[in-house]
Amino acid sequence: MPRPESPLDCAPQRRALAESLRATRAATGLTYAEMATTEWGLSPATLKRIASGNGPVPKRDKVLTYVNICLVLGGSDRAAAVFAAGQDVYRLWGLARQEERGTLGVKPLAAEFIRDRGDLSYALYALYESIGAPSLRELRTGAGGPPYLPLTTTAQIVTRQTLPADTKQYKAFLAGCGITEGVTHYRAWIDAWYKVMLDETPLLARDR
Repeated sequence: MPRPESPLDCAPQRRALAESLRATRAATGLTYAEMATTEWGLSPATLKRIASGNGPVPKRDKVLTYVNICLVLGGSDRAAAVFAAGQDVYRLWGLARQEERGTLGVKPLAAEFIRDRGDLSYALYALYESIGAPSLRELRTGAGGPPYLPLTTTAQIVTRQTLPADTKQYKAFLAGCGITEGVTHYRAWIDAWYKVMLDETPLLARDR
């Protein structure tokens, strides 16, 4: 049986993330030692630290690995409970990172209200912050890899120094932030690009 966790003494969003991670593990009945017996290679100490609430917010990939281990090892009879416990972790990680970075007050700008390049630049910055400002390499991986989104360009986009060079780079950045075709507001983001950058009628089919 898992041992009781240490009490949490951390900032509110960090606490919420740690509580969610702990609830996910509790739903499996696994110990940290049992969780460590996987191909992902995280030690019991690392897994415990991820859910400890202490120190910096853990990296996004480690948090997702923690949840994936619970889903894989939790057993079919507990799958629903594990999934329910872990499904909100990604959102909570983003809030914990915003809290850590001091960007909880950054207000998102809905794509429908983007009017010019300044708005578009701010909206992309706010979108990046809203997902917890993952490392640029993580963002690039989500975007499809180096050919789609160079690190230097990515850094300049998230610091509002430049905009994506073209439509494909723009779509790659959106994908890295979780905005892909079929997701709510995807069309609005694409329409905003055409409205601002090309000053012509938005057509999703134009660059397919």
